[in-house]
Amino acid sequence: MLSHTARTVTIRGTRSLSALSLGSVPAGPPDAIIGLTDAYNSSTAPHKVNVGVGAYRDDSGKPYVLPVVKVAEARVIEKGLNKEYAGIAGIAGFVDRSLEFAYGK
Repeated sequence: MLSHTARTVTIRGTRSLSALSLGSVPAGPPDAIIGLTDAYNSSTAPHKVNVGVGAYRDDSGKPYVLPVVKVAEARVIEKGLNKEYAGIAGIAGFVDRSLEFAYGK
């Protein structure tokens, strides 16, 4: 449970608004990502990889690039593509094919 002391606050000289008392608000469920980090920290596996964050690092703090990412990167380079993020609308050809796949032609 969270706890917070109820109090009266003054807004623009008017002393009538009471702050919300959080004492009766139950805590939400634990965060899954933090759970992954906790599991990583408590693991004794010799080849563990922390996958709870966007940038993976080994035990010495150096970046670890997943082998599948290296393969994908090589394919991008071979095809002469760039690594730019797609715009908000996505990549037109991918979106079109995804819609065809989902809804049919």
